[in-house]
Amino acid sequence: MDKFIDFHGHFLPNMDDGCKNTAESLEVLRQAAAQGVAAMVATPHFYSSRESVDSFLARRQASYDALLQAMASKPDVVFPEIRLGAEVAYRPNISRLPDLEKLCMANSRYLLLELPFSDWTNEMMREIQNISVARGLIPVLAHLDRYMEHGNRQKIQEFFRMDLLVQVNAECFLSFSGRRTARKLLRYGSIDLLGSDCHNLTSRKPNLAEGIRALQKLSPQTLHHIKHFSAELYDDFK
Repeated sequence: MDKFIDFHGHFLPNMDDGCKNTAESLEVLRQAAAQGVAAMVATPHFYSSRESVDSFLARRQASYDALLQAMASKPDVVFPEIRLGAEVAYRPNISRLPDLEKLCMANSRYLLLELPFSDWTNEMMREIQNISVARGLIPVLAHLDRYMEHGNRQKIQEFFRMDLLVQVNAECFLSFSGRRTARKLLRYGSIDLLGSDCHNLTSRKPNLAEGIRALQKLSPQTLHHIKHFSAELYDDFK
């Protein structure tokens, strides 16, 4: 798992519904490192209806600084490298949001986008396309596996024909029903990024290594693609 990145995690302390304090954050990071994860992208939830980009970035920086200080106090513990990003909740006209670029992963052009658990409209599809066309960014659809049973299967197939990336949660490969969902997704196109979507040490803990082992059995070709892409982004994210 050299240079493997966990592209989706809520481990910044007291930032959203993820880790509540630095002690929990440190243990999440320690467990991820023990699984061979080289870097993790912090993707706290961002809701443009609740706060401005500047306010969110200030909160994120304060949380990140507190976490770095806590990590420095544990010099004998191995932690993954941390990259900053956000999980941006979709809303109408999101492509016009000022400073949207500042929410991308690690100063890249990759924007992690969370879609609503409702019927997707053609206008929403056009708006996501505008993130690419009008803003020059690359949408990364967060945990696309979680939407397969919400009546949007035709729209999901359309997404695979758009200029974007697909991120799937590791848990997708850890159950019979999840693997069935993964097979359906793979019939539509490629899965590009993996994430644990970790929030805590209990119900949503770091599990990237488990997902990778299961994906190796399900589709070695897909895992090869993810590893290759992950290694490229690891260098770009430095």
